[in-house]
Amino acid sequence: MTEPGGTHFRSIVINREYGSGGREIGRLIAERTGMEFYDTRILAEAAAARGLPSDLLATFDERVVAGQLFDLSIITGADSGTFSLPYRMYGAIAEVITGAAGKAPAVFIGRCADRILREARVRIRSVFIYSTDTERKIARAVEVDGIDRRLAESHIA
Repeated sequence: MTEPGGTHFRSIVINREYGSGGREIGRLIAERTGMEFYDTRILAEAAAARGLPSDLLATFDERVVAGQLFDLSIITGADSGTFSLPYRMYGAIAEVITGAAGKAPAVFIGRCADRILREARVRIRSVFIYSTDTERKIARAVEVDGIDRRLAESHIA
């Protein structure tokens, strides 16, 4: 793929507002370009690579608040293994993302992929998808993710 001006980039990172359709747009881009598509697949591969339970990675999914700092309030217990778990999970996710981007062009959905790839000095095109149509976002949350309609608006917020 080529950017305006002839500069090549390898991967595309799509960050999105929940319910905006960013995941579907990413999937379409991957299908039309032949690029690999990484969304929840990142979590499964990271869990397998580090021997971590995949449900644990799903719990932490997209909870980075600033840089490599995770929301530690969802961890119970105070032992050092538990406290370091978010950093180990971030490391596992970062390894999957940088490894995938190093092999072939890919489309990444969220999961701090833009920050991870920039820190690894991988050229990317980063976009943010949003929608101003609250009713469509609610409908997508209900249809695609199975969110209870009564809770969808607060889930989106």
